[in-house]
Amino acid sequence: MTRHSAAAIVVVAIATTGGGILLYRAWKRQHHTRTHVLEDMPHQVGGHSCDKTSLKVYQGRVLKPFQTKNRGETELAFYERIASRSLPYFPVFYGVVELPSSQELRRYLQLEDLLSGMTQPCIMDVKIGTHSYDPTATPAKIDLEAAKCPLQAIMGFRLQGIKVYWDTTGQFHDYDKHYFRALTTEDAIEDSFARYFENGHHEARSKHLQIAARADRVVQFLRKIKRIRAWIATQTEFQFIASSLLFVYDASNAASVDVRFIDFAHVQFDQGKVDTGVLVGLDRILCIFRHLLDSIELPSSRREAMLVDDVQD
Repeated sequence: MTRHSAAAIVVVAIATTGGGILLYRAWKRQHHTRTHVLEDMPHQVGGHSCDKTSLKVYQGRVLKPFQTKNRGETELAFYERIASRSLPYFPVFYGVVELPSSQELRRYLQLEDLLSGMTQPCIMDVKIGTHSYDPTATPAKIDLEAAKCPLQAIMGFRLQGIKVYWDTTGQFHDYDKHYFRALTTEDAIEDSFARYFENGHHEARSKHLQIAARADRVVQFLRKIKRIRAWIATQTEFQFIASSLLFVYDASNAASVDVRFIDFAHVQFDQGKVDTGVLVGLDRILCIFRHLLDSIELPSSRREAMLVDDVQD
């Protein structure tokens, strides 16, 4: 490898639609070190911020650096297992890429960009499950994780971060994990979900339109969470530890709403049992979103139509 170039090995996984067979293709590509190939992902919440763990953007994909201590290999193994199943609950996996960083090649998981096409992306990261430590964790590690949010064992989740766009200021407003760790009651944590739908509007007409858009988004999230719950309630292959639900919507487009599972460095395989810890969190989040919908001022006819759709979905 020369001083000005580095070889990158890219592996792309392509799932066939019929037989569910994975085809793998690998090739080498030269990258000039003076060429800007990686960009920091502009909108991140909940995760790590240092250079070695932060998400990057490369050729329209999100790059997640391999984590240390076999955690990266565990996450890769998870994505390889589900790659042929076309499950809509996870980002699409496009394989592994190695790219130059400083004086070394660094491995990344290449994932779908869930914010693609959004101009005002609003994001919420919710770590899901009644605990976020491995079965082999030491007592010190268990105490450390439990101290981050003592109510996680009861509620089945903990809030990691929210970023929401306000039209009135033209800026994003952030609430990080330290903000949520200061909340000490279940009511305070539940009330925090409303911040994800704040928009800063006060003018009457604009406020009316935003209220309708907020209700539509809440209903769409309800439907998607219910589908995720139905899958979790029947699958026994995975136990999700320290995984998150990533909620995203575009403040400029009421129809642009999504929620996916992310972060699988601690997944446990082939446990042969339902993940009850995640179910606790999903059920609590469903209740919170229903309460949010109830709190939105809507005409009775509009509310009844939304509730019928929610029940039938």
